[in-house]
Parts: sequence; structure tokens; C-alpha cells
Amino acid sequence: MLGTLDSVRDKCLRSGADLPGSGEIAGRAINNALIQRLKPLYTGVDFHSPETQVQAWIWVEQARSAIAEAGLPGADLQPVNRQAVDLARQLGAWERAWVSVTESLRVGYQRNERVTLLAKAARLAWERANLADAITFGQEARTASIAVGLPWVRLYAYQAGVIATAAGSGNIYAALTSYENCVDKRGHASRPDRAWETAQIALDAGADIDRLSDFLRKVSFHEHASRHRSAFASVILADHSDSTAPRQDWDGIEFALLSAPDRARFHLAAARAAIRNDRYSAAAIELRKGREYLRLWPGRIADSFTPLATRFLDAPPTTPAQQQVLDLLVEGLSNNAIAHQLKISPRTVAVHVQALLRNAGANSRTNLALSELRRRLTEESPQPFISWRS
Repeated sequence: MLGTLDSVRDKCLRSGADLPGSGEIAGRAINNALIQRLKPLYTGVDFHSPETQVQAWIWVEQARSAIAEAGLPGADLQPVNRQAVDLARQLGAWERAWVSVTESLRVGYQRNERVTLLAKAARLAWERANLADAITFGQEARTASIAVGLPWVRLYAYQAGVIATAAGSGNIYAALTSYENCVDKRGHASRPDRAWETAQIALDAGADIDRLSDFLRKVSFHEHASRHRSAFASVILADHSDSTAPRQDWDGIEFALLSAPDRARFHLAAARAAIRNDRYSAAAIELRKGREYLRLWPGRIADSFTPLATRFLDAPPTTPAQQQVLDLLVEGLSNNAIAHQLKISPRTVAVHVQALLRNAGANSRTNLALSELRRRLTEESPQPFISWRS
């Protein structure tokens, strides 16, 4: 384990980091110290707590300050800024990720680093449904990668090409084929997660599930991916096929390793699976948890929650008088009992009930009461509820 960021910075200052050849080493040492600090947090159960997030961003700023105070060139900020973008994604902070990557692109980076940042910018733009920027950054990444031989750089570049194609309504399958052929088998084996990210982009663009499964087979994704990532991919692909993955795939997912957007995807898939099993309360809880991870990550994933969230989580529009009737209806009171308590006529109560049924899309007062009770009970649910899998 490397020392603290402060100690690394001090060592750089004392050792004369401006000597020929030493700046790159010092910059790498600071970045490695940051990685060592952040790595345990990514798998911690409280990683998404406000306190942990604040601490993580403090360490990022300390790394940036260490590089500046050591008098290192701006290029040494490259890996630290990439860490910042990845941290923001992990925490589900889209705006912070976007600012980090776009500000980084204003600096004169060396080509490999620029390709990486352009690809990350394209992906962020795609997920926000900002198609113009997704195309621009994606095409720039592909252009900047010409004659680059490093597999990890080429995979980033061709993933960016898939994004640009998806955003521009091009032939997504041709773009996937280009990704397949951009490196050899060893190259794909070194970055299986990149293949899944690319497949997920194509999935969001409406690509056929069978074609995507074939793409993942050709790049040997399941052969080289971790059990966790392979299981997560199987769950998401099954959900998009309107089916539910087998129990062993759900159990194979290590929830703590998922980024905030992927946690939301997990809960959405779980909600849909619960609905297929007529477990509507479980679905409501999964939806509530999923939306919590998207508070700072607007865009495609958040939009995919809208239809189900409207049905299970969002209160139907009511007037003050209708709300009073609904509150008593949830308690199981009859129209006459509600009229007595509110000192209005049963006929007025019946009019309000009909309006509530219409606004909620419910076919009976019993279903209306159950839906409203479910919504209220799941409003503050602290934990995911996935007992429908047992």
C-alpha cells in the first residue's frame, strides 16, 4: 500500500520531481496512491453514503493539488481526471462526470489518453440522450485512434464508434462487427467489461437480443468476464427479452460492485420480473430503490423507469377534496362512512371516487386502495425486496 497522497506529494517535492524523467514517475505515484485510496471504497457497503462520497472527492482534489504543488506538467493530470470520471459514474453523478471529462478534453493530452476521454464523453452524452455530442465525441475518438495499436485504446475508440452510429441511426450491427474485428482474441480477453458496455449501448439503441448474444459470443465475453459481470449481463438480456434470468444468475451478481446506473438497471429488471410474477408490492419497492440511484443520473435509464414508476410510485393527481376521500378510502371506509366523517353527501363521495379511479387507472375501489396503500408503504423502504426469486 502506498502512503497517503500528502506524503507522496511531499516526497515528490523533496526529490526534485522536475528532474528529467522523474515527472512521469511522480505523477504515476500520485495516481496510484489515489487508486489505492479509492479501491476499497468501491466494494464497501456504505460507498454510496454522503460521507463516503465526500471523502472520495476530497482524495481526488488532493491528488490534483499534489500534482500542481509538485510542479508536474498538465499531462500528469490525465490519469487522475480519468479516475474522477469513473468515480462520478460509480456514484451516479452525471453532471460531475460530464464536467470532469469535458474540462479534461480542453488540455493538450497525448493521443491515447485523448481517445479514452473522448470515448467516455461520448458514452456520457449517449446516456443523457444528447445525440449531437455523442456523435461528435464518438467520431473524434475513432479519428484520433487511427494507427494506434494498443488494444485497450482501440477498444475504447471502436466503442465510441458504436455510440456515434447508435446516435446517428446508422447500421448498429456493422459498428458491432467493426468492434469485433478491431483487436484479436487476446485483446478482447483483456477487456471483457468493455464488450458488455458496448453491447449495452447497442441494447439501448434497440438492437436485437439474438444478434447481441452472438456479438458477445464472438468476442468471448462470457469466457473471460468475471462471474459477476457475466451474471449481470444475463439478467439484463433476459429482462429485455421479457423473461426472467435463472436464480443462479441473480445470485451471481455482486451488488456492491455495480455502479449507481447499473444498480438502477438491476432494480428495474427485478421490478419487471416481480410484475411477471404478480408481485406488485415487491415491484414497487424495487422501483423505489432504483430511482434513488438515479437522482443525479438523468437520461435514458431514468426515463425507462417512467412508465412503471407512474403506475406504482407516483401519486395520481388529486384535488384537496379528493385527497380527503382517498385517505379514508385507504382505511377501508364505505362511501356512507366517508360522507359522514367529511360531512358531505354520499353522492359527492361517489363523484370523487369515480374521479380517483379514472385518474389512477384503477378498475375498482379495492384496487385503488391497494395501489395507494402499496405506494405509501414503499415510500421509505430502506432495502431492496426481491423475495419473488425464492
